[in-house]
Amino acid sequence: GGGGGGGAVTIQGLVKRSDTRGLPDPGTTVTIAGKTVQVTGLQQNSDGQDYNFEVTGVPSDTAEGTVGPPPGSSDTPVTFPLPPLPGSGTVYIGEVFIGPNTGIARATGKVVSAETGQPVAGAKVTIGAFSTLTNNAGNFVFERLVAQTDKGTVEATGFEKKIFAIDPPLAPGDNDLGEIRVAPPVGNEPPGGPCNLRGTVSVPSPDSPVGASVVLLDADTQTQVDSAVITQASGEFRFWVPLGRYTLRVSKSGYITVQQEVTLTAQNQPLTVNVNLTR
Repeated sequence: GGGGGGGAVTIQGLVKRSDTRGLPDPGTTVTIAGKTVQVTGLQQNSDGQDYNFEVTGVPSDTAEGTVGPPPGSSDTPVTFPLPPLPGSGTVYIGEVFIGPNTGIARATGKVVSAETGQPVAGAKVTIGAFSTLTNNAGNFVFERLVAQTDKGTVEATGFEKKIFAIDPPLAPGDNDLGEIRVAPPVGNEPPGGPCNLRGTVSVPSPDSPVGASVVLLDADTQTQVDSAVITQASGEFRFWVPLGRYTLRVSKSGYITVQQEVTLTAQNQPLTVNVNLTR
């Protein structure tokens, strides 16, 4: 309905259940700009991204869509926000969710240098299909995100690209993500760049550790200090954090979560912690 002017785009995305993180029940639908489609089996687009719905002819000024439960389901329809749309082409919006604790989330946080603790201005923060830049104080705010999103990225000049875990995932309403620490790029420092805590996450063959989340919590307050999402089959992670006592929590869907106490006492001697996940 409504909204003349502008072009039209095709929107692809992936509906998942918030409680199982798996695919939704048959008969689930997606409606955008008055067009309703059935959620299909998993497909891959030309960029290798997974999707299970595609809505064509969406006006470029459309701001949101809805996931509808199948007939007879106890779930309620869920509204999800859309990023700013271009005038034409195909837009991949990533994951949207149906089930408990879904809807629209707001998120705030701050990007700081892991080395100095100083704020990083002009860093690009991306969560799901949405991106924003930090202000001079390193702060960022997203007014509309997809609740249940569980990771994001930070890119800033002079720093390594950071993939951070949002654990627990975004809840509907306000979410304070706290400080997100970015480290200097890998240079000539011995191996793998500056860090004082490193290690690997491994899972039984033939599975890959990619997608596991590694979260570092303050041992006393249990607040999140840093996090990473495993992106390489080697399972490697590394952190640059102040000396002190921490709880390292490693989780991956389908595996038993592992928690381990770690104490960092020397800045110039990285501690290595290797974690094996089991089902």
